[in-house]
This record gives sequence, structure tokens and C-alpha cells, in this order.
Amino acid sequence: MFKIFKTLFYIVFLFYSPSLLSKIHLEPYIGYSFTSLGTKNFSKDLLEKQELDKKTNQIITELSKNQFYQGISPGLRVGYSSLGLAVGADITMGYWKSLFDKNFTSFKDKQTIIALLPGLFISYKLPLLLRAYASLIPQANVILQTKKGNKNCNKTRGGKLGLSYLSLPFLSINFEYLPLYIGGVCNLWSHTGTVSANLTF
Repeated sequence: MFKIFKTLFYIVFLFYSPSLLSKIHLEPYIGYSFTSLGTKNFSKDLLEKQELDKKTNQIITELSKNQFYQGISPGLRVGYSSLGLAVGADITMGYWKSLFDKNFTSFKDKQTIIALLPGLFISYKLPLLLRAYASLIPQANVILQTKKGNKNCNKTRGGKLGLSYLSLPFLSINFEYLPLYIGGVCNLWSHTGTVSANLTF
């Protein structure tokens, strides 16, 4: 699925060139994010069939738990726009602190995710003061800070889907979903929902 998403992005960037009517698109934004972080529950079917021993079940269950984070997500989209379509570069920074696991149990070892997510974006203005946008993040870096030390989670990739409400000609309220595969030594999946506001110039 990610490869298809990536291919579509590159096709748009290859064939869409700026015209004489194009203008510079500059869009700084600031958001607040809620993130769920955990391993992919690859063993669900095996656990249901009870084909693993008790100790292995316990280990996989612990690994499959989600931990929740929240924090700020500032960023910037810059490119060019014409006839409602805008394309360009999108960079998001994330600073998210851990809250609790899915059973609402507090973690003694508080963790912090520091993310730098560069990518490409495409947006298009829709009727009724709405705008849809998507970003491709082909490669990024995430640092997971714990009391035991930091983990550098390279080879991170993912995308972003969003919908904006254009409340004023230059101000938008955005609702977006950001799934990420956090690679390297971390090997985790994150699902982030963000509410943000931006200025468009």
C-alpha cells in the first residue's frame, strides 16, 4: 500500500509543473497530537488458537500493548499553487510525551518521542470551504527517549491524510491522521491524530 501511495505522489510531482498563474504557497502550522504506539499484533491468530506456550503468550501480549502519547506538532508546508491545487515540501516536528497504556495504567518510565518528518504534500481546495491534503514521508528519523537512554529509530516512513476547514481566507483548522512505521531498532507502529491551525500566504 505504501509503494502505491509513493508512486502516485511521484507521478503528480513529475507531471504537474507550475504555470504563469502559479503563486508561492507558504503554510506554517501548529498542532496538538494524540499518538498510539505499539508493535503490530502479528500473533493474534496464534494466540486465539492457543498454539503458543504460556510464557510466549505473555511476552507477545506485553509487546503488543499500546502506549499513548500527546504533545505539540509544529510544521511548515512550502511550494506553489495554481487553480486550487498546491504541491511542495512538508516538514513536521513532533514532541510527544507518554501518558498510559491501553488499560489506563500509568508507566513509571515516562518516554518522549521526538520526530522530524520531512516529506512531500499535495492539497486541493474543495467546495464548502474545505480542503483535502496528503503528505508522503518516504524516510524520517524518530528518537525515543527513555530513562534507560535514547533509541534512534531510523528508516521511519509513512504518510499523512488531512481535511481542512477554511474558516477565514488565510486561516484553516486541520484534522489529520498520520500512520508511521518506526523502523530501525524500534520496529514499532504509530497512529497519530492531530488537530492543527495554519496560516496560508
